[in-house]
Amino acid sequence: HGAEAFAGIRTRITTCAAGRRAACLLITSAAPREGKTITATNLAISFARTGSRTLLVDFDMRRPNVNAVFGLPDDGPCLLDVLGKGRTEDFPVLPTATDCPNLSIIGNHASREIRVAETMGSKIVEDFVAWARSSYERVILDSPPFGVVSDSLVLAGMADGVLFVNRPGVSSRHALRGAVDEFSEAGAPLLGVVVNAVNMNGVSFLSNYDYRHGRGYQSYSYPARD
Repeated sequence: HGAEAFAGIRTRITTCAAGRRAACLLITSAAPREGKTITATNLAISFARTGSRTLLVDFDMRRPNVNAVFGLPDDGPCLLDVLGKGRTEDFPVLPTATDCPNLSIIGNHASREIRVAETMGSKIVEDFVAWARSSYERVILDSPPFGVVSDSLVLAGMADGVLFVNRPGVSSRHALRGAVDEFSEAGAPLLGVVVNAVNMNGVSFLSNYDYRHGRGYQSYSYPARD
């Protein structure tokens, strides 16, 4: 069951984060369409259901999806707009409460007026993450695929842990291995790979997805939906 699988992933994260409290988690992938946003959303819900005040942030500035997952319009508070214009005073108005107790989200939408690369390289991103940490017990950052842009590598330095999402039949083993190596070389706090949409009746479904390289890197999985 999906909820049980994410509860298991949540438990593993909280018990194996190298002795540190994983208050801020970054979710990314090596390529698009691997289930990154759904993974971030379900993990955030799982933390919220334990009673932790949780914030899910859509940091995909070019193809945001969190609002769509929650059925919210794109005309609400926008992270890129606030960051791009340097409005730190507007951080508190960004979160939107959800039907899930203890869970708030910060949505996003693409903009032709704000240069994403410049915004991601500015100090205001660090200020925002620091604000989110001080305001919530758990912060989940949904970032764009690393193989498309390097935003996730920038955010990795501000997170307590990084989870890669991998989807058998969609993901490239070479691309994921390369992304993991780059994050590792940059000193990112890697926690593991979430292998999603797994056929639990299959044989050795993780046999081709071992990226641990002796670093204590973990593999987690959850089944495909019926």
